[in-house]
Amino acid sequence: MKNNREKTSNLFYNLAKNGIGLVCFILLFANAINTQAQAQNLSYWISGNSGLYTGGEELDDAIVIGTDINVGWKHNLWTIQMNYAPDYILKDNRDFELYEYSGLYGYQKHFSDGRFYVATGLSYYDLKRNNSSRTAPLIFSNVENTVEKSMEDYAKFGVPIKIGIITHLSKRIAIGSAYFANINSNKSYFGYQVSLQFGLFSY
Repeated sequence: MKNNREKTSNLFYNLAKNGIGLVCFILLFANAINTQAQAQNLSYWISGNSGLYTGGEELDDAIVIGTDINVGWKHNLWTIQMNYAPDYILKDNRDFELYEYSGLYGYQKHFSDGRFYVATGLSYYDLKRNNSSRTAPLIFSNVENTVEKSMEDYAKFGVPIKIGIITHLSKRIAIGSAYFANINSNKSYFGYQVSLQFGLFSY
């Protein structure tokens, strides 16, 4: 019994010792990456966005939410973004859920407490039928004028544009605001969004 207790005690001791060593290694490795990133003027961050957009159709203002993954180096900015709009009404009065996936490249200008940026690129559309639309009465009232179209009839690509400003609260947290647009043959739209951002910011 005594030997078993000693073995158990030694096991926990070794696990604790190895765990502390692993944590120290991870912290040193992360610090080395952060130091190198700061020296190279490299920033990377994730943002959560929320805003309104308009496309000049039946809905004047509709909600869009999204997330971005960003990498900035000197004056260069690379962004991967995903936007979701629960009500995306096309010109034939059909309502969809919009999933937009975009890759953007842009220019960023640093100032004392933040950065200004402008970016554009290419976006891919995934349109899904909206079965819980808040605009259902509008659609059903126009059904006699609606021509049925398959999902393949809608465009799959667009050109996203984004112009914004980021204010650094610290090296890890920032807030942002941006005007955004997407030019496409389904329904071009533009809007405004605010964001909360987490990552490593060099400035």
